[in-house]
Amino acid sequence: MVGNGVTNWKYDTLPATVEVAYWRSLLNQETYDKIKEEKCDYSGCRFDKNPSESCMSYVNFLEGDLMS
Repeated sequence: MVGNGVTNWKYDTLPATVEVAYWRSLLNQETYDKIKEEKCDYSGCRFDKNPSESCMSYVNFLEGDLMS
C-alpha cells in the first residue's frame, strides 16, 4: 500500500495531473497539444527556470476545467 502516491515529485504531481486529465478526457485536445508543442515542464525540478506564462495559463485552464 502507498499512503501518499507521490513517490517522485518530477512525475507524480502536476506532470501526472496533466496526463491523467488528458487521458480521462478532462483536458481538451487543443490545450494538451499546446502543452506538448511548447514542451511545458511542470516538474519544478529546475528552480532556475519556471514554466512560461503561457504554460501556466494552460494549467490554470486545466484547474478551471477540473473545478467546474
